[in-house]
Amino acid sequence: ILKTLDIFRVGSIIVAVVLVLAALLNVGNTVRLAALARRREIGIMRLVGASTMYITLPFLMEALVTAAISIALASGTLAAFVHFGIFHGIAQELKFIPWITWWDFGTAVAFVAALGPLLTVIPTLVLTRKYTKV
Repeated sequence: ILKTLDIFRVGSIIVAVVLVLAALLNVGNTVRLAALARRREIGIMRLVGASTMYITLPFLMEALVTAAISIALASGTLAAFVHFGIFHGIAQELKFIPWITWWDFGTAVAFVAALGPLLTVIPTLVLTRKYTKV
């Protein structure tokens, strides 16, 4: 059983890396679509002398709000799974396997809270500069 759990652990790491790459592509595509939808407004802002940061800031704030909502949803879903699925579910049936604790949950939430905004800010800044050129 422990060998099977190790296989699942490696598989989950691979899935996590693929999902992070998918999230980066999703953020990039969203920024591109938002910039293309607002290209007329961006052109007018450029003509009246708006700075690059002034044009970039709405895209950045939109990405950060989306990241905050996503972090809250992911943390809540993970908390529900840990509480109902592990502590009050499978952990009571299989007591010989070391299961995650609330400390592990807190570490995962802290990791997501640090990585989430980073994965939205970097593509937003890079792609906004690319697509806001007039």
